[in-house]
Amino acid sequence: TWTPLPGVSNPVAHPDTNAYLSDPDIILNTDNSLWLYYRSVVNSRNIIKVIQSADGLHWGTPTDVVNVPSHEAVSPAVIRGAPQAPWQMWSVNSGGAGCSAPITTIERRTSADGLNWSAPATVDLAQPGQSIWHFDVQWIPARAEYWALYNTYPAGATCATNALYLARSADGVSWTTYPSPIATAGLTPAFQHIIYRSTFMTNPAATKVKLWDHKS
Repeated sequence: TWTPLPGVSNPVAHPDTNAYLSDPDIILNTDNSLWLYYRSVVNSRNIIKVIQSADGLHWGTPTDVVNVPSHEAVSPAVIRGAPQAPWQMWSVNSGGAGCSAPITTIERRTSADGLNWSAPATVDLAQPGQSIWHFDVQWIPARAEYWALYNTYPAGATCATNALYLARSADGVSWTTYPSPIATAGLTPAFQHIIYRSTFMTNPAATKVKLWDHKS
């Protein structure tokens, strides 16, 4: 059961003219501030923006941190990660075809401050026979590794994603994938037809996982 924070003014972000917003991803920084990254799609561009808040109620002015042609930056996943590791952002590059792309790739950017990001580099995460569409990553301290959760559609289909997979990595670049999804469309009545962008958390020992999924 979710309720708005008392005193919050929703929505916390608004689209520019002729734009739409998607794919929010929020992190708690080491100074206990909240950083909310999201994608703006406007004028055939994918613009990743970030806004910051000290209390979850009052939010600053959005800052553009990535600006690429559509749809080369879908579903950004940002974390601080391992101690002494840089900020990291993973996103899906589906090129101009968007969710009709026959194949997509996962790209990783790094940053020293969460605002200025490196050029993207493709990582080796791929799911045979599937196109990855939305992506989330968490650092799992108890396992000293990154876990990625991502939905897919069959290669050559469209973005009516019907499967959810998990992958693991020690460095965020080289990933171990598994042939079987952890969930598929039809698992519950609420997700009879589609499984969309999902997120998760583990208990401190990383022996139990709780999943949340967005019903599109």
